[in-house]
Amino acid sequence: MNIFSHWARQAALKVFERDLPQIVSQSVERCLDERLPAIIEDVLAKKFKERPDQPLSEVGFNWALALALRSYWPEVSNKEAVRWLRDYIEVPHGHPDYCWSPSAAQTIASEYVNEVGEIA
Repeated sequence: MNIFSHWARQAALKVFERDLPQIVSQSVERCLDERLPAIIEDVLAKKFKERPDQPLSEVGFNWALALALRSYWPEVSNKEAVRWLRDYIEVPHGHPDYCWSPSAAQTIASEYVNEVGEIA
């Protein structure tokens, strides 16, 4: 190995050692951005299916609404689904005369789809 090859190798190693933490961090961040939403949705869908009558917080109920409507119309965003279904029911979360469970969210989504349009 000549001296220039050795220097080039040493320089490349220094750059690699200096930049490796940033490269790994960016790769992990990109992987989380790409995969975490689907993982969260899968876990929530499983929990909602296992316990369809469990009472949900407002955030949990919004997730249930979004997943329920997207089971009919997958192209709808979570934000749109929640907005549409919240406008449809016109009842604030926690009202004692209503059920705030995953099965209620599924019923609301089904009624909305039957009233507003066809299943995609």
